[in-house]
Amino acid sequence: MTRRTPIAIGLALAASLLSACSTFNRTDTAASINGHDLSRTALSAIDGNVETGDSVRSAITTWLQLGVMGGDTTGIASAAELNGRMKTAITALATPYLPQAKANYELGLNGAPLLCLRAIPIVAPNTPDTVLTALSGGMKFADAAAKFSSDATLAASGGIIGDGQGTDCLDPAKQLSPELVKTMTAAKLQVGVPAAIKFRSNDIIMLIRPFDELPTQQKAAFAQSLITEDLKHRLDAAHIYVNPRFGRWDVKSATVLALSPG
Repeated sequence: MTRRTPIAIGLALAASLLSACSTFNRTDTAASINGHDLSRTALSAIDGNVETGDSVRSAITTWLQLGVMGGDTTGIASAAELNGRMKTAITALATPYLPQAKANYELGLNGAPLLCLRAIPIVAPNTPDTVLTALSGGMKFADAAAKFSSDATLAASGGIIGDGQGTDCLDPAKQLSPELVKTMTAAKLQVGVPAAIKFRSNDIIMLIRPFDELPTQQKAAFAQSLITEDLKHRLDAAHIYVNPRFGRWDVKSATVLALSPG
């Protein structure tokens, strides 16, 4: 089953500014964007189901969003291939904005909208110097977390701090302890440079992860406003059709929804 990506969220934001759809109808076509058709046979290969339902609407939504982003929508033979092309399209869409995204990210504690952190809490007999020496000697932070972290969850995640729901880059004003942010600021924590802090009597090695280690979708989050504006123009120019058998294209959410009863 396909999943919505961070870029899909941008699509929804951009679509809320628009009011465009197309009105042609072809019974052998599940959906169409800018003259490129998704046949019911192709939809069956992607979803395994050409009847109505959330799964098939999700597949059509992803295919249409791929087309909006300028990705290759032809000859897709499986959900895995569709998701792979979506990742490729996201990378292509985000690439022109990555220099600005990097500049925004590297503001770090001085204004970055999100912080992507790793941490290694330490207990005796290890010390902050033990870990920092290992890191300066070439040990990867993830390996150091596995070896030295006193927290099993952080040891398993390579030290990555997340929200428990798959998000690894957190809003310092809303998702991090104000005390932790204050402590990191006092320590003058810099992007990409591990440093020792003492937080609530605990010794911790903290790292604002280097921008280059982030997945493309996370990098894109730091230029979301620019990408959303780009998507707004793409959506404005798109000619989209969805066969009523499967649902309707909803402009505000940029998704395929079930037809309203009656």
